[in-house]
Amino acid sequence: MAAAPGADGEIPVEGATFETVCEAIRLLYATATEHALRQKVDRFLQRFKEAPQAWAIADQLLTQDPFESSDTYQRVFFGALTMHDKIRYDFRDLPDSLIPNLRDTLLKHIGRLNDGLNAVAAAAPGSPAPKITVGSVRKLVHRLCLAYAALVVQSSESGDTVVGTIGTLFPPATHGHILIELLTALPDEATSPRVRGKTQRREAEFLAGLARMAHFMLPLMTQMLQQATERRNFAMTEACFRCFGSWALYVGLNASDVAANLILDYLFAAASSAPQLFDVAFDTLQDLVRAFRWANAADHPVLARLLPGILALEPLYDEAVATDDDDRTSALAYLFTDAVDRAIEFLMLRMHHDAALETLKHTALRLLVKVSSHPDVAVGAKPFPFWIHLGHHFHGLDRCVRAAGATAAASFRLLLCTRCALPAVFALCDLLQRCWQGRRAVRAGACGERAGGHLHFSPELPPRL
Repeated sequence: MAAAPGADGEIPVEGATFETVCEAIRLLYATATEHALRQKVDRFLQRFKEAPQAWAIADQLLTQDPFESSDTYQRVFFGALTMHDKIRYDFRDLPDSLIPNLRDTLLKHIGRLNDGLNAVAAAAPGSPAPKITVGSVRKLVHRLCLAYAALVVQSSESGDTVVGTIGTLFPPATHGHILIELLTALPDEATSPRVRGKTQRREAEFLAGLARMAHFMLPLMTQMLQQATERRNFAMTEACFRCFGSWALYVGLNASDVAANLILDYLFAAASSAPQLFDVAFDTLQDLVRAFRWANAADHPVLARLLPGILALEPLYDEAVATDDDDRTSALAYLFTDAVDRAIEFLMLRMHHDAALETLKHTALRLLVKVSSHPDVAVGAKPFPFWIHLGHHFHGLDRCVRAAGATAAASFRLLLCTRCALPAVFALCDLLQRCWQGRRAVRAGACGERAGGHLHFSPELPPRL
């Protein structure tokens, strides 16, 4: 590199230029670079991100064409990472007069990359493949969208104004993926603790502005999801699901509108029949479980669809168990437990005159019994918090679950049958024993120790979350 090492052997950041940074990026990724030099270059680039000149040099890096070669892609990607970090951590160092210019510059960079992606998509069959994959450039676009979102969250623009601006600049027909990426980034960055220039009041104001646009968001996401499904565009489908989950969790969507919308049908279909979309469908369902609360009667319309839909994924769980798909088995076990546990007071502790709710209660308990019976204790222990929470709601059961062996299980079974109006079919002695053992194994003994064929809980560490 052009810059000579300092007295400490490190490459100095002071006086770093565009050419110096480009050479450092090249050395970082070059296969021929020695390990010691690569580490030194990496430390230089990390320190460079904190330097005042990083603003201008990052902008220079972003003007290059990422489709040209792997070298230019790496420069542009580093520029995007640097810009995002500068905005997140050093926003207060930026003069107010430069904020509108930086905002417009970021939007131009994002639009230019989108034009490049559209050109690749429109290329005639048989055309030479681009040197850089579309997926790689989309990662770059994602980072720039986060940078833009971090900027506007810390500025004075209201959330609804920002949504209106990007909706005008990036219409769904020609810039759909960019629009969804930006709309997802806004609530994500608004709630991120890494965005240091915002106050709690500013975060609340910005999210309130986004909430005023919720009536626009749900139809937009549904329309784009329908188009993506028809075209089997999995990247767009994934982006729509993430956007939906982010807005539901952080901004808030009307429960009745969500319940009446087709987006839940697409979500359950993706989870059950599209393996390449399972992870994003799982994450989105988790967001929805956290976003809507049984304690709020206004949320019941969507929860009345969400919980049965999640429990209807039982065949997918059975398939994952049969094929030894440990990751999917564990994920579904966690999803079942979390969804049912959050409904515990409304669903489990009441006798419902509605036959559908009684059936749902029985289905939920039967499924968690099945999960608790899984031969792998790491999976079987997933419902442990639910059983303990259920026990804590019953008078005297806290003492029962601390007792040992069949007495505890018999008392627990009796209370389930009487308080929840359940048939006396749950043989829970072995089940509870397995849950306790699994919890102990997973949490390194935090739940107690087994002695003399029974489980004895330590008084200092009661079986609570």
